[in-house]
Amino acid sequence: KDLAKWLALEVGKPLIEGEGEVVGGADIFEWNAEETKRIFGQTVESRFEDTRVQVIYQPIGVVAALIPWNFPIVLAARKISTALAAGCSVIVKPDVITPGAVMELMNIVNKHPEYLVGKAIDIITDKGQYLTVEEFLKSIEKLKVRIQK
Repeated sequence: KDLAKWLALEVGKPLIEGEGEVVGGADIFEWNAEETKRIFGQTVESRFEDTRVQVIYQPIGVVAALIPWNFPIVLAARKISTALAAGCSVIVKPDVITPGAVMELMNIVNKHPEYLVGKAIDIITDKGQYLTVEEFLKSIEKLKVRIQK
């Protein structure tokens, strides 16, 4: 209900529509959590008779999740849960119009550190209206240092 209230305040959605978006976001988190059970490598045949190709899935690094204003919970859930399911850390940057809804979602995610083992999740908010590319990249570097500690 808190997330739906944030959506009503920030985006101007009716409360019932905000509740629907929150349920959709929860479904996305659940779906990606279930998909982690099926992430395993595979061996596929090559076009050469004496060669096989082995596919290994592994995290690739820090994910920068830029969240738009129109569906902040669903789109944040899609980006955050997919990155965490893949084993990557995430930096979330909400839109200046809807930072509260995304911050509340981040509070919910951070209340369950048992799902963040070996990963980190952080949020960036604007100082003004815009965040430069350099500032965003500095934030990624800071998160990398935190993960290595």
